[in-house]
Amino acid sequence: MCKERGIDIIAIGFGSADREFLKAVASSDANSYFTSLTALVETFSSIAQGIARTGLAAPPVGSGKPGGLGLLRGGRAQRR
Repeated sequence: MCKERGIDIIAIGFGSADREFLKAVASSDANSYFTSLTALVETFSSIAQGIARTGLAAPPVGSGKPGGLGLLRGGRAQRR
């Protein structure tokens, strides 16, 4: 549903994460990241820099505009 609405999805995994699942979840292969636990901070930093550079930062949650950040826990998205 998100992909059809033009919402960019970034998938990040490490350890025994399924790389093919990450690619399937992400809105593009470029938005699928596999990293190590020790490099996780650098991965988030790289993603944040890309968002800032392209101006694609989502509006604040509760603003009434589509977007916002969310976490997937237990198969359900939770807004942050």
